[in-house]
Amino acid sequence: MHCGSCINRITNMVERIGVKKAEISLERKFGRFHFDQDESFADEVVETIKHLGYDVEKLSVIDGDDPKFK
Repeated sequence: MHCGSCINRITNMVERIGVKKAEISLERKFGRFHFDQDESFADEVVETIKHLGYDVEKLSVIDGDDPKFK
């Protein structure tokens, strides 16, 4: 990722497939994606980002109901 346009491109595409909220940091080269689907949906998010031409190095799925992540 190089600029705000990269963030907008990723955000728009993942929201089209069902991501509720995307938080992306250029400085940290980090993204957090909130979705209601089951854990297997994370693979679809990764594939969508890769299809746009970006690398995905690490993925962690966190249960949104866990109070420490609210």
